[in-house]
Amino acid sequence: MTSRREFRRTSITAAMAALGMTVAALTTVTWPAAAETAYPIVSYVLKTDAPPPPAGLQLVCVSVPNDGAPSSTNCPVVKYKDVTTWAFSYVDNRVSMAPVSYDANNIIIANVEKPGAR
Repeated sequence: MTSRREFRRTSITAAMAALGMTVAALTTVTWPAAAETAYPIVSYVLKTDAPPPPAGLQLVCVSVPNDGAPSSTNCPVVKYKDVTTWAFSYVDNRVSMAPVSYDANNIIIANVEKPGAR
């Protein structure tokens, strides 16, 4: 039987892979000419600097994937050119995540559901 810790570790790995695939899919979109980097990077941004999530989504960032882990003040985001992708979770607690991509003006340009991990 799989332990809870191993299950969480696998779920987090799957979630980050899904986020990476979403960013890879977004690279086929024509982006604005000004590019900060030529490739996607993961950086940590203060939770207070997050744009407002779409309806039904929430931002939960933890420093370690354990039961009762305190919330982190920093959240990992994927940045590519002028696009920043945040990983939101659903307020109804479904086993899915929602990578939402924003342009430089915090306007949503992509919002998808990635089932199977949160």
